[in-house]
Amino acid sequence: MPYRVILADDEPIMRKALLTLADWKEMDCEVVYTAANGEEVIRNLESASPDILVTDIKMPGREGIELAKYIWENALPVKVIILTGYADFSYAQQALKYNAVDYVIKAGAFDGLMNAVAKAKADLEKEKDAIEEGTDKIHTENFLKAVFDGSLYVESEIREASTQISFLLKEQGYIVAALRFRVWNENKIRGGKTIYESLTNFFSMVFL
Repeated sequence: MPYRVILADDEPIMRKALLTLADWKEMDCEVVYTAANGEEVIRNLESASPDILVTDIKMPGREGIELAKYIWENALPVKVIILTGYADFSYAQQALKYNAVDYVIKAGAFDGLMNAVAKAKADLEKEKDAIEEGTDKIHTENFLKAVFDGSLYVESEIREASTQISFLLKEQGYIVAALRFRVWNENKIRGGKTIYESLTNFFSMVFL
């Protein structure tokens, strides 16, 4: 699925140039909205649901750095690229403290834009991988705890639950073994309960 992009610039010629001259398809992107000012961007952030915002640094209403600050303060999953002229170069650097991916000089915008978009996409992929890794870790911990505390022991249920665990799906020779210890009545075998608890604690320490 292409990355979703919003373009924001108060100059109609620049908006058209960004929209038509940049090869968005080649960059695996789709421009979903073009805005003439910062207020338009904010009004359409939710409906357009962009992955990347390419914004001019100076626009009526909210400027590009203000947009970067708004996205940063609200922890929105949007990567910001600032377009700037030479005169605003130092000012554009301030956007970096709001986690802007990069700033691009308008004079050579299209080459710089391709590099900045590549950086934004790489950051998005890293964040996606981190989220998936965290989710998989939770699934794995819940699966193992369920097996070892005895709430999951039927073979068919274990097989079904294990399909959510990515490391079990990889062809690396992992085996899931569910062990149930049956100890006779404590009156018949002295210390039966102690043996059971010791075995349970041992396997819990080894595998959790």
